[in-house]
Amino acid sequence: MTSAWTAVFTNDTSTTYLDTDTAPGVCYQYRVTAGNVYGFSAAVQSPWMHTPAPPEPHGIFWLAETFYYPNATNNAPLANLGKGFGWKPDAWTATIPATFMANAIMFSDYSTSGGGLRGNGNGVVTRPIRRAPELGSTLWISALLYLENADYDRCTRLSFTNAQGEKFVMNIGTWDAPPAALVWVNTAAPNSVNMLNAKGWITGKPLLLIAKFTRLGEGSPEAPQRATMWLVDAAQYDAIKDGGIIEAELDINCLARVYSSHNAPVTLARGDVFTLRTNGIPVRLDEFKAASTLTSVLFGDTPPSDIQPPSLFFVH
Repeated sequence: MTSAWTAVFTNDTSTTYLDTDTAPGVCYQYRVTAGNVYGFSAAVQSPWMHTPAPPEPHGIFWLAETFYYPNATNNAPLANLGKGFGWKPDAWTATIPATFMANAIMFSDYSTSGGGLRGNGNGVVTRPIRRAPELGSTLWISALLYLENADYDRCTRLSFTNAQGEKFVMNIGTWDAPPAALVWVNTAAPNSVNMLNAKGWITGKPLLLIAKFTRLGEGSPEAPQRATMWLVDAAQYDAIKDGGIIEAELDINCLARVYSSHNAPVTLARGDVFTLRTNGIPVRLDEFKAASTLTSVLFGDTPPSDIQPPSLFFVH
């Protein structure tokens, strides 16, 4: 601060002012002087200080699969198809008829590129991750899904597993009604399911799945890890997409919101395996992503260099 003051705004009627010419992390001092039409000034107000906060850092984009395989043909086997970011170089493997779909799942104006995955039967489609994510204590996951049949006695399941069993699990179309569930699973704790705001049907139309896992590696009975999952249809997405999406908007604009708690600390590690499990329901999967923030996992921050879709949409 120097002894000289710079006039940033002069107005004889307004009682408010927004200073937009500031830099994050820099301390600014302001004061107000009042006057009258004859040019006489009143007492100068004591100055006050304000330091604009740094912008929220871009989310860490940890895992992505857009199924952008330019040379693949429709219904090609998943074997030998492996791209995207965050995976080991191994191709997808499957114990069920699982094929590449040349057409992406269309979901409003949600950005898609390439094709998708289709699994049909009773089994799994898997692929190992390359490294442990540096996500801090929060993990967001998103995916486009299309369940072709309305059979709620059967289940579609997305999960991460290791040799000891499943860790992060997202169920859609379970033996329960309403037709959505989310569970934590590992050897230290049983399944836990809670359901809120479940309504409508979830088959025969594209859905956006969003899941949030918090307090990773920090869980305890006093402060358990928490998981929340939302299923959103295109109309609900259109209602909240402008200006970005926040968690509170998801809570009231969804087909289903489910949550669960887990006391034992769980985290992801190198060599864990992503699994799409189908139980007799033909399922399509597209635009699978994992990141550290909701904005990043939905709209993407700067993509890693080894993602190769032609037209991802990014919001900064």
